[in-house]
This record gives sequence, structure tokens and C-alpha cells, in this order.
Amino acid sequence: MKSIDKNKKVFYVEWQDAITMKDGWYSEEDVADWGKSEDWLIKQAGYLIKENNKYILLATKFNLQEFGENKYSEITIIPKGWIKKRKFGSGII
Repeated sequence: MKSIDKNKKVFYVEWQDAITMKDGWYSEEDVADWGKSEDWLIKQAGYLIKENNKYILLATKFNLQEFGENKYSEITIIPKGWIKKRKFGSGII
């Protein structure tokens, strides 16, 4: 079995997710207060699979199979407009 490439760059991203307030009836003040929360900020690391001007594809898991074919799992598509912070790292795995 081949080993994982130790130089493969890991990508860290903080992105704004869409969330929904729990179903129920709320005052305008309650809704405004809830809207101030930052529960929508996701901090995620993985492998950048693809990037274009609309989105990135990020895989949380990577496995180099016996036959040398890269396999990825837990794929997330993140719209570019939702990204707040991003950076690359290497040698992390």
C-alpha cells in the first residue's frame, strides 16, 4: 500500500453558513437579537479539491488507495461569497 503524500496541502476555511431559527412565534426584538449571534460561522479544514469563481469543493477525508487512486470523503461545496477567511498549510498530516 502506498503512503499518503506528506506534502499535500491542507486548506483551512472559515465560512458563513445559512441557518434557520427554530420554528415558533417570536417578537421582532427576539428575532433581531437572534440575528446578532455568530452561530453561523463554520471553521473547517480539509483538502481543496476544486476551486472556481463560484465555489470551492473541500474534502474532510483523504485516502490514497492501494492502486494509487486518490479517494475523498465528506465533501462540502462552499459558495465563494460565504467565505470569510482562508489559508493553506502543509505537512499537517
